[in-house]
Amino acid sequence: MYRLELPRQIPVFAALHEDEVRVIEQLYLQGVENGVIGIEMCSRERMLELEPKLNPEVVGGLYAPSGGILEPYRFVFSLVESAEKNGVEIKTQFEVISAVREGDCWRIIAADGREIEARFVVNSAGLYADTISAAFGGERFEIVPRKGEYYLLDRTTKAKPSRVIFPRQGGFCNEPRAARAYTAHGSHDGSFDFRERCYYQFCRAQGFLWQ
Repeated sequence: MYRLELPRQIPVFAALHEDEVRVIEQLYLQGVENGVIGIEMCSRERMLELEPKLNPEVVGGLYAPSGGILEPYRFVFSLVESAEKNGVEIKTQFEVISAVREGDCWRIIAADGREIEARFVVNSAGLYADTISAAFGGERFEIVPRKGEYYLLDRTTKAKPSRVIFPRQGGFCNEPRAARAYTAHGSHDGSFDFRERCYYQFCRAQGFLWQ
């Protein structure tokens, strides 16, 4: 059995306006309906108690102590390592161009001519899941790629949060893990424009953290 140690990253959802509180109330009701343990609608005072570095203009929010954030890169690499230790053969650069059903198996053909056979296939192709689904005669749909923004933040900044903070508008701010701050600005076509920014500028621009 492979064990992955993951620090608990407990999120809070911050609202800076009353209309945002109404949106967060819907998240709260969904959480209650889904049986989320300990979920809590918070007053301004409670939010500042949980996260003192929040903008003092915060009007309320949501606290989910049983929630958490998973670091996907470490998690995926751990799964790969575990699979290899248990005899799984990893094939990379295997671009699927077609799949043929033969008896109770699939014959899967790659662009470079390699072939494999499998009784069961799990479509976990990410942005290419639509292509794989079509190749296997499954549901037809189109994935339109989008890229968001990631901020690597300074641990020593005065505005360092102690929790993962979600503004109502989307996006999040996490505990700093890097010495400098960079932003990756994504556009509809997936292109990137990397720009160095100061952490406090980001926080104040977003409006939900206060130095």
